[in-house]
Amino acid sequence: MVPALALLLLAAAPPSPRVLSGADGWVFAPKLEALSGLGAWSREAGRSTPLLRSAVFSEELLPLLQVDLTDAASLARAGVDPAGPFTASLLPAGRVACFAVKDVPLFRGHADGALRREGPAWTGAVPGVTAAAAMRGTEPALGYVLSNRQACVVSAPHRGGAWLLRTAAKLLGSPPPPSGWKEGRGLPGEFFVGGSGLIAGVRASPTGLVVEGRASSLPGGLPGALGTGPTPYGAVSRQGPGLLRARLEASRLAGMARGLAGQLARACPGCDARAAERAADVLGPLLTGHVLLHVEGFRLRPPPRTREARYFALRHGWAAEIKDAPGAARALEALASARGFRKAGGGVVLATPDGEVQVGLSGNHLYVANDAGARQSLLAGLKGAAPGKLAHGLEGEFEALPLGKALSGVSVLDAVGNAEAAGLFALALELGPLLRASGTVTVSADAAGTAQRFRLEWPLAPR
Repeated sequence: MVPALALLLLAAAPPSPRVLSGADGWVFAPKLEALSGLGAWSREAGRSTPLLRSAVFSEELLPLLQVDLTDAASLARAGVDPAGPFTASLLPAGRVACFAVKDVPLFRGHADGALRREGPAWTGAVPGVTAAAAMRGTEPALGYVLSNRQACVVSAPHRGGAWLLRTAAKLLGSPPPPSGWKEGRGLPGEFFVGGSGLIAGVRASPTGLVVEGRASSLPGGLPGALGTGPTPYGAVSRQGPGLLRARLEASRLAGMARGLAGQLARACPGCDARAAERAADVLGPLLTGHVLLHVEGFRLRPPPRTREARYFALRHGWAAEIKDAPGAARALEALASARGFRKAGGGVVLATPDGEVQVGLSGNHLYVANDAGARQSLLAGLKGAAPGKLAHGLEGEFEALPLGKALSGVSVLDAVGNAEAAGLFALALELGPLLRASGTVTVSADAAGTAQRFRLEWPLAPR
């Protein structure tokens, strides 16, 4: 009675990702047949960006079988169970994709035929499981392991294929779930992605994507968002392509301010870096944690070719509430007299080879802007600012179209001979068309214990 009950409970338990230890990231679908929304999204998004078509990313996540992960009929023709789960582990050595098999002879015939076309048969074995692979040079490069209607396909394009096959066989049992899955299991989603302190559930439809997840920290080095509450920037509305308002951890915001000051001072060869750090040491503790980011536009012509130039590629201005305006004014006055800095426009200017940064005060708001137009728009918004309440600790909205248009100006000639520009050109090719076919992206984040709970909505614009 007890063993039967245990088996019943095990069968009723929701599936967990079968992630290989050491994976940089992973993708998990509790039921492959539930990915129809992703298929509909990929057909729409793929009209702009072919790399987003389901046939393309399916081959990347599950090579060998030549199936469409979002099409139940395609999976069934290869012997894969569309009602079963799927996990892809992404490793430096290659890919391992694990799934349930509905028809073992059909699966083996389909997979073995593909392996014969791929290359000479591997003569090795994996104890306790059925294994087959095709050789590339002296190593198996593509293959599978199979046991009890569970299979894993292995792709090792460079080396280490035999090791990867043996290691993947351990996933055919009952491996422990990956780190963070217990907390992330309650997230809504048709499929999930994880890795590097992040786990997120994704829902897809022809109109766009909704991503909800948990992360150990916010991107870009931002301190954690606190949650809903009042802010002096509650009534500020977006005037450019992007706006972000947030209630952040003030103690960590001070460290971020000091890091930015040091980075900017180093970008100015003739500037007194110690003076910038001293100013940040005074200003940092005066920050209350309420911040505002205004995005004016993008400067991608010519494409940024250095780390410092990337900072100026996003034309923007930050504002942050401070506790002591007179104290902040004294710190800025001292900075203005330091080597490499000067007074201008009511603030202190730092000039670098890539552009100028201005720091100043507007009432009890400290601002930092890397573009004259962004500074004017930011200050105009601050004049009309009124307190309000944020529904989340961090709220942002960004128009995708302006960035897509800016990226379209990057050409292959710009990419020649420079890794920074080449990366931007690749981004323009892969993401630019999707951005131009998208609406306004919204993001939010809140504290969730020691982590951050976030939500992102990325709509596709109607055609």
